[in-house]
Amino acid sequence: MKRNRSLGIGLSLALGVAFALATQGVSFAAAGDPDPGFGTGGAASVAVTSLNDTGNVVRRSDGSLVTIASGGTDVSFAGVSKTGDPLTVHSVTVPGASQVNIVDAELAPNDEVVGAGYASMNSGPEPFVVVRFKKNGLPDDSFSNDGVAVIKFPHHDSSAYGVAVLP
Repeated sequence: MKRNRSLGIGLSLALGVAFALATQGVSFAAAGDPDPGFGTGGAASVAVTSLNDTGNVVRRSDGSLVTIASGGTDVSFAGVSKTGDPLTVHSVTVPGASQVNIVDAELAPNDEVVGAGYASMNSGPEPFVVVRFKKNGLPDDSFSNDGVAVIKFPHHDSSAYGVAVLP
């Protein structure tokens, strides 16, 4: 299942995800005119290495736009501030994976971000993967010790195509 690569955000902000190794954002002032106060001429981008897939783009309480991207064996937190300045990209490696795909991301309490997807493993069935990043973008080490939970079902491949966060 492939997700729409052009993702919308409510209010007057929109963030599209370009899969040429960068996450790009665009802000509109009114009637489709680019917002000159956002990034450069209304557009902003964040470089993310080995990008294959991304979860939803979510708007945090401070106005920043963030997502969880995946590629190779890494999962990365990426985003831009409300003015379009890139946020620091933080990554975590999924142990034992040969390929990771995060397909959904949601905002958790305290502006943390949770993502879900699946991984191809070096051996055994494919598990689903859940990741959690703190507000500062670092992997949440209180969640499964390194911010990554790999959930395997014996003898069956599994995939997570969505994530819901309850308060």
